[in-house]
Amino acid sequence: MTKELHQKYLEFFKKNFSNYVEVVDFNSIKIRGEYYRIQRCNLHFIADAIIETDHLQTVSFKTILELSHAIKMANFNLLQTFYSVKVKSQKAIELFIELAKNPNATTEAQFQKELQAAA
Repeated sequence: MTKELHQKYLEFFKKNFSNYVEVVDFNSIKIRGEYYRIQRCNLHFIADAIIETDHLQTVSFKTILELSHAIKMANFNLLQTFYSVKVKSQKAIELFIELAKNPNATTEAQFQKELQAAA
């Protein structure tokens, strides 16, 4: 990621998520009061996680980090399913994180059911 793109992400956070994301400096942000040292290779995953959880007022810093890691690790089909529903419940996000860590049919069925309920 270039420095210019990195800076654009930081400006995006300031403009759109200032209520719970604070840009500390070029390499650091605070999410819900928790300090996070930015790694350029992960910044866009963090941004996706913040965007996907923006509607949830009680989502924790830990959940945002776990979601960013799950987005990074998930296969294409799982990502496509996840992004197919605009507004996801906390439960759907937790199931997605679990599926990215440990794929299994039971969790996938619960995830699909949760997404259908949200749609």
